[in-house]
Amino acid sequence: MSLGAVLQIATGLGLVVVMIFGAAFAMKRFGRMPAAGGGAQLRLLGGVHLGQRERIVVVQAGEDRLVVGVSPGCIRTLHVLPPADETEVPIEDGTAGGFLERFNQELRKRMQK
Repeated sequence: MSLGAVLQIATGLGLVVVMIFGAAFAMKRFGRMPAAGGGAQLRLLGGVHLGQRERIVVVQAGEDRLVVGVSPGCIRTLHVLPPADETEVPIEDGTAGGFLERFNQELRKRMQK
């Protein structure tokens, strides 16, 4: 093989690698999934692990609060809570103790009705 052929193969390979990284960057930057942060429509309010892979979380979607069961093969809505009162403070740290207290309070409210 001559030096020109090796240079041509290396240049072609380099161009393909640059195109792959460019496509990955473009998908990350302009993909369909919005970045989590200030403009996100979903917020995780709290959660508790039930087992190694199962979990119950409270998610705020717009004005609604959803109690969602999450496992490796399934995500299922367990209950839809009414919109939060303005006096209620959402759980930001996601600690299990705070979530359990709040979950128990919500259950007690529902049981009294």
